[in-house]
Amino acid sequence: MTPQQREERVTGLAALGTVVLALPVFAIAVLYPTPPASAGAESLVANLAEHRLAFQVGLYLSALGWSGVLLVFAAGLWAILRRAEGDSGVWSLVAFGACVATSAAILVCILLAAALVYRAPNIDAATASVLSDASGIANLMTAFPNAIYVIAAAIVIRRTSVLPSWLAHGALAVAAIHLLSATSQARSGLFAPFGLLPSLAPLSHTAWLAGVAFVLLRR
Repeated sequence: MTPQQREERVTGLAALGTVVLALPVFAIAVLYPTPPASAGAESLVANLAEHRLAFQVGLYLSALGWSGVLLVFAAGLWAILRRAEGDSGVWSLVAFGACVATSAAILVCILLAAALVYRAPNIDAATASVLSDASGIANLMTAFPNAIYVIAAAIVIRRTSVLPSWLAHGALAVAAIHLLSATSQARSGLFAPFGLLPSLAPLSHTAWLAGVAFVLLRR
């Protein structure tokens, strides 16, 4: 196996690892959904206290995947794109830096949520509400570095054909979904920080990573 093949295998495995770690987190979110804002912070605290272990497991896996394994993927993707881009390699570098920034931003979101879960049920409703909102808004802000990293990757893919063109199109769709999700700042409903679009954004990113993993490991 050549060094290039090893890089692609490691990058594909990192993408796949991030996806695998994300799946149980999505399952936990479906099984124990966040109560609507209209239900009050008391309902939120009660839900967190009742399923505290499940949420702690979910946050641990999220941190391991999005702020751990994703960094390995970022380095591997940079190596693949940089080799194909040549010259200054500016777009591959942008993709790497923005992916690292995405990982750091996600970790901030996880940190706020972990503090809330850690204190439940011994936390007052006002503090719980602030931490929950802060975590939700922090999650929305991850959209910007995420969009930059996948757009930069799409540019290199389109210019060099280092990966199939459908991955470039998928990356642009991921960017659009993330940028739209960042506008979800209504106080309640589908366009609240825990509404429809903010839920679709990580799903779209995960699906794109699964596509990258499929291509790299298959070839």
